[in-house]
Amino acid sequence: MENLTLSKSQAEGGGVEFELIDLGPQVHTVNTHRTAFGRDASGNTVAYTTLVGIPAKLLVTDVKTGKLVAKIPVEDTVNGRTYANTYVRGLAVQPDGTVYLAGTPSYLFKYVPGADRVQFVSAVNGSQLFDMKNGPDGILIGGTYSKSEAFEFDTRSGTLTSYGRIMDNESYAYSVAYDPERDDAYFGIGSHVHLIRYNRGTGVKTEIPLPEPFASGQFVFDMTVAAGKLFMRFSPSGLIALDLATGRFDDTVDNASSRLMSPKSPVEDKVYYTNNAQLGYYDVQTSQYVQLPVHSGGNINGFAFVRLDEPDYPGFTLVGMTTEAKLFKYNPETGHSSLTALDIEGEPTELQTAAKANDGTIYTSGYLSGGNACFDPFTGATVQYTNETLGYGQKLSATQTDRVYSYKDSVYFSAYTGMKVFEFDTKRPWNVQDKEAPNPRLLFSAYDVKYQDRGLAGTIAHDEGKLIIGTVPKYGMLGGALVIYDLISGEREAYWAPVERQSVTAVAYKDGFIYGGTCIWGGLGMDPVETEAKLFVWDMEKKEKVFEIVPVPGQKAVTELIAGPDGMIWGSAEGYLFVFDPQTRQVVHTQQLIPKSYTSTVWRDTQFQIGTDGNVYGVQGSKFFRIDAASKQMTIIRDAGKRNWLAQDDFGHFYLTEGPNLLKLTIPGLIVRPVGAELTASVCELSQGCTAELFIKGLLEQGRTVDHLERRNPMLFSSDPAVADFENGKLVAGKAGTAEIWARVDLQGTIVETNRITVTSK
Repeated sequence: MENLTLSKSQAEGGGVEFELIDLGPQVHTVNTHRTAFGRDASGNTVAYTTLVGIPAKLLVTDVKTGKLVAKIPVEDTVNGRTYANTYVRGLAVQPDGTVYLAGTPSYLFKYVPGADRVQFVSAVNGSQLFDMKNGPDGILIGGTYSKSEAFEFDTRSGTLTSYGRIMDNESYAYSVAYDPERDDAYFGIGSHVHLIRYNRGTGVKTEIPLPEPFASGQFVFDMTVAAGKLFMRFSPSGLIALDLATGRFDDTVDNASSRLMSPKSPVEDKVYYTNNAQLGYYDVQTSQYVQLPVHSGGNINGFAFVRLDEPDYPGFTLVGMTTEAKLFKYNPETGHSSLTALDIEGEPTELQTAAKANDGTIYTSGYLSGGNACFDPFTGATVQYTNETLGYGQKLSATQTDRVYSYKDSVYFSAYTGMKVFEFDTKRPWNVQDKEAPNPRLLFSAYDVKYQDRGLAGTIAHDEGKLIIGTVPKYGMLGGALVIYDLISGEREAYWAPVERQSVTAVAYKDGFIYGGTCIWGGLGMDPVETEAKLFVWDMEKKEKVFEIVPVPGQKAVTELIAGPDGMIWGSAEGYLFVFDPQTRQVVHTQQLIPKSYTSTVWRDTQFQIGTDGNVYGVQGSKFFRIDAASKQMTIIRDAGKRNWLAQDDFGHFYLTEGPNLLKLTIPGLIVRPVGAELTASVCELSQGCTAELFIKGLLEQGRTVDHLERRNPMLFSSDPAVADFENGKLVAGKAGTAEIWARVDLQGTIVETNRITVTSK
């Protein structure tokens, strides 16, 4: 996409003139959610696969050739209104060949083989659909979020029948299966695991007690009916089968990471699955799970048995599609297998965060599909850290990066799930697959701290060399944590529930104290107990909470805290700004900025940055605004898009996320100019033939700096190259003597010269 420059008039910008540059999508990923198999209009076996995107796409693949036949947006316009899905988790092929799809939001679409578009059919229950399977001929059965509602849809009459709430006080009817022998639908519940049988004839719901350790899990993540058994994959882990005739669970268990199990083989008593990209099967006669020495190239989202009638694939061949859109084939008779990557590019991924690193670059991350990217304001180039750009296995091993921090030469990614923190050494190439020294490397997790799952707030205490993160627990739990990690010693401190039954969703640091803001919600699927968000003060030296207050009565979440331009702690609670005096420990100012009231779980909303003019700039929802540091008057500069996250570079340019795109917003009066550069060397006295590292820091107005300009192709000079010369950006000592060295660097169009330093070669 070409950059698009827009200028806003003063009237449109609330009296603030600015320039906007759309830098385009930053993270592209291939992430499929479901695959089902059917036949096209010519009778060929095809795979139907749903690809995450804005909107989602339906991929149609010829199974025999492995070629992509069609890539169809999951959107339709009816009577002037556009319906679209972003994530499609429900996919079923009816006996007549028609494909039905549903997802987020809860819209049902259909695709007729051979068509070039999908058709909107109906809105269904819930806000998001999480699974949908075929029932009897012509019937679809689905499970949804956020009230664990379920439904069936008659594709012949167009009738939608609600099953109501499958389980009170639970949010997810997460997985669905259908037993045709007994006309029963099964629903896997979360975020506290339950298994519910629903008889279609009587409408009776029956809970089936689960054996330990599964009864204490979070979700029945997937379910498949095959060979007279109901196979259940659990979250966080585990695989077990229930005999549908006897109602007894197997004594044997295993783990699976494929979304579904295969149908029973037409020629063997086997049901196949994958675990960590390795193929395995369940022996129907012995109830044993067997791993095969067959790599599937990823985890499979859907299986089928087909006839390919090829020398390596006689009889029936098992086929499946991986999460990253690779068609897998395995022939049980010959043992031959193959993997074919579909010819598709990654889809633009909605951005989850934006943050500046110490070298002036802007890091972003992809929501749910994962992937990270780094935009360089100096060159205008974006480097993506995904499997699609760097190879399989190179994406950070996390669902998504929620926040990014920078300290010295390292960038830190706070990632979901398991509240993991990864350290990326920017001096070395990105290589997650390096067995000796992976980069990024997993630094620590906080999942052991009462199951912390997300690190959505944090800061770096630079003088202390500590990373401070506030966390949210896993699904179905209350009680966040305050995590303090010493980036020098590698020691971790973790304090669960600094405010009881609340998550820590905002963090600031000032003069030895941590300021934490909370929200009443915990993990999804758990109703809150408390009614008001808190502000607490944590003494770093004493390692204890020393103060707690309700900063804005009646507000349910504090989503931002910063050390403000006036020495106060500024915070955002729903639509309110509050200012807290760290000396008197009183809230000295409160005002409503935006009419807003949270009615369901909100962990993140507002972000603040201090501009070069000393005022506070922020985003909340679609609004980008300025708050005058003295008067606290708010001016809305831009109101567009759905949800923005915010970063600021060293020169004072702002960066907003808008869907998958990164926007660069420039307010001319805020941009600081270069005033010089500073050159230092790791060693100034060297033996002949030895080398030293060089470091160049850009100096800007108002005391701002840009680090690591030595990485940006500086021009290096020596008064005597025979004594001091340069190789690959390093200082090299030559013959004995002394020399002066200096550099010139380009600071966004301005050439500046550094100081001169004297070096000695001995």
